[in-house]
Amino acid sequence: MMADLDRQSLRGFLAQLEEELPEELLRITEPVRTHLDITSLVYELERLGKSPAVIFDNIEGHSMPVVTNIAGNRKVLALALGVAPRDLPTAFRERCTRYTPVELVNRPDWQAITIEGGDVDLTKFPIPLHFDIDAAPYITAGQLTARDPETGIDTTGFHRLMLKGRNRLGVSLHSRRRMWEFHRRAAAKGQNLPAAVPDVRGVGVDHRPHVVQGMDAERDEFTGYASFRSTQNVFVAKRIRMRSDAMFHSVVSGMSQDHILVSCITREGEILNALRRNPPNVNAVHVPHTTCGAFMAFISMKKTSEGEPQQAIMATLRTEFYTKYVIVVDEDVDVFSLSDVMWAVATRVRAEKDIIFIPGAKGAILDPTSDPNDFTLTKMGIDATKPLGQDFAARLTISDAQRARARAILAKAGFC
Repeated sequence: MMADLDRQSLRGFLAQLEEELPEELLRITEPVRTHLDITSLVYELERLGKSPAVIFDNIEGHSMPVVTNIAGNRKVLALALGVAPRDLPTAFRERCTRYTPVELVNRPDWQAITIEGGDVDLTKFPIPLHFDIDAAPYITAGQLTARDPETGIDTTGFHRLMLKGRNRLGVSLHSRRRMWEFHRRAAAKGQNLPAAVPDVRGVGVDHRPHVVQGMDAERDEFTGYASFRSTQNVFVAKRIRMRSDAMFHSVVSGMSQDHILVSCITREGEILNALRRNPPNVNAVHVPHTTCGAFMAFISMKKTSEGEPQQAIMATLRTEFYTKYVIVVDEDVDVFSLSDVMWAVATRVRAEKDIIFIPGAKGAILDPTSDPNDFTLTKMGIDATKPLGQDFAARLTISDAQRARARAILAKAGFC
């Protein structure tokens, strides 16, 4: 088994994946283009029901390989955390409360090569163009880090960076969170905001506060739609540092699992944390990536009194404002199975009493159904649990032991 420290690097994790889950690592040696090929190949894998991490060794016009989809399925993420896939939300919830100090080294491997000044040329990196609608190639795995010019406190976040030239990247700060505020504070002082993109190992860079005309760009989003986001903030790269055998890490864009599965798990953990403080007997929470990793949440609970599902609905919507539809089911329903949840809705819901609406609620900016002026919408909760205190039709089930026997018979027949 690989030492914990070795697992923390990209190469260490890929080596662990190859050793322990080789079926979840795909190496492609055929030549591929940065223009659309990388993203479309991962989407084709998803259509086949597969989502392995992928290494592209042969990128046309580039010597650097590309690795992508390393967060593309729960088995892979569970391996990274050393837990079972169904324990991911709980593990996230618990580990967010524990802070582990980083280990400092004198000369990390990524300082092997330094490129500065006029030699900086971002076009030499195999930065993918993900969809035809994208205005330019995007760095998607770059974590932008900067320091508050007033307090000195650091922040780090994912901000997709649009390639605009040899040393320029367009940055969208439309979400108006910490990085936007740091930038605003620097601009108020008439200063640039120094920032770095750890993925490209850049240090000593300027994040310009000025506006460049004609920089609104159409781009793909986690919703599966295109949107216009301002990339008027310009990141000017002054220095690049990297390993001698560098790999370019890219996150598949749009509605790919690589893009939104981590968000699903973090939302599951946050919702689970809130529900465990309120309604009793909550078993599991699932935020499906097929519902954009945000807009729907399924809650499984052992109902002990009427009204508890409604309590869970309200607690969920209060916890995660991106979520707009919540479905609560009984403990016999598998929230990780969309067909099982929909079966519960179809057979246990009486619409006139089990569906509730919350009009005028705050929604996500990128939700295409939200009001374009104030981003509000109507949210909905569905109680798909059986009523208490009365006989209800018994569900047909097959025991785990009988299922195992059936699988063994099928295996001997060469079917699976």
